[in-house]
Amino acid sequence: MLDVQTFSEAGAPKVLPRGNAVTLKTTLFPTAKTELLTFRPTKELTDLSAWIERIQRLAHQEFGYGSLWIAGGSSRTILDHVYFKKPLKMRDLDIFFVAGKREEEATAWKLADRIQETGIARFERRVIRSKSRVNPNLPTHDQLGYKAGFGMHLLHDTQPILSLSIFHEMKDLELNGIMNVDKIMIRLNARTPLTTFCGTELVGTPYWQLAKKNVIDDRFNGYQAWVEKKPEVLNWLSLFVEPPMKSIRVLRTFAKCGHSTLPPEVKGKMKALVLNSSAPRDPFEMMRSFLKILSDKLVAPQLAMLASIGTLNFICPELQDSLEGLDAQEIAEQIQEGKSMQIGTELAEPLKVLKALANGLSARAKNQLMARGLEAYPTTFA
Repeated sequence: MLDVQTFSEAGAPKVLPRGNAVTLKTTLFPTAKTELLTFRPTKELTDLSAWIERIQRLAHQEFGYGSLWIAGGSSRTILDHVYFKKPLKMRDLDIFFVAGKREEEATAWKLADRIQETGIARFERRVIRSKSRVNPNLPTHDQLGYKAGFGMHLLHDTQPILSLSIFHEMKDLELNGIMNVDKIMIRLNARTPLTTFCGTELVGTPYWQLAKKNVIDDRFNGYQAWVEKKPEVLNWLSLFVEPPMKSIRVLRTFAKCGHSTLPPEVKGKMKALVLNSSAPRDPFEMMRSFLKILSDKLVAPQLAMLASIGTLNFICPELQDSLEGLDAQEIAEQIQEGKSMQIGTELAEPLKVLKALANGLSARAKNQLMARGLEAYPTTFA
């Protein structure tokens, strides 16, 4: 074990080696209380680290990519796991690389194919998408839909869905994220396993110091906002691009932070954007995001939020009409009643919820909704 004896003037702990764990006193944020933190990598963290290490090695040796960033909800999950011993459970693992130049789409395909050939992960839906971002550094007429890189989803039997992105340059990576809690990135160099990073950097230095020296990129104090349940939309301009898709991301974050309704200002802006939006470019991805909500414990509050801003019109207009005006409790009761009628069904949980919600819809709307759900489900939850 590593037992902290004293802290140096610079704040770094002096430790005595003893075994495979770390016990030390750490302060997450400058205003937080000092508390005891013990670290021993769990099997889940060790397995995840080994899988990520294969991606690191391949990307570095064959494509020359240096640092790997673990971003968004994935970074928060890892930080929560280390700092608060919360379960290491994530549906998607968000990993970013920066090419350092305007990368070609052909290179993204080569990386994806090599990941598949080496057995790291596999395509189910063979698609690589341009990463469209809003770039406020460009002239007004060029800001929307700026191409910041390329993204793909790959599957693994025992690990999360690999959501892998290649950004052209650092300035493009900095465009990522809508909310303060989205803009957290753990940076691993090509030769540093995740377990090593957690066992040295995370437990060896107060979080706020890690952020200050850019070991973790968190310039908007996103992790403190996450811990204190104070999410904030930073990038309203980005919500002008595909508002229905973006609204799902925003309200899921508010729900995870304990909100049962959207703050009035956020609700008003989101509703106006969704109302004036065109249909999503990729209906499959829209359904995929919707199924994420249906798999969450906090499904009813999120559905109430979605209906309150009109997003469900882009899933199924009849579903929007059936849920609009209902609160979370009423939606929860409707789901429970619908699920109670499915005795003997072998549908997975999100599809059970979808079928329950579709219970009072027309036969045509119900069939279309379930067909789309069944199509999207394997990619989402394989």
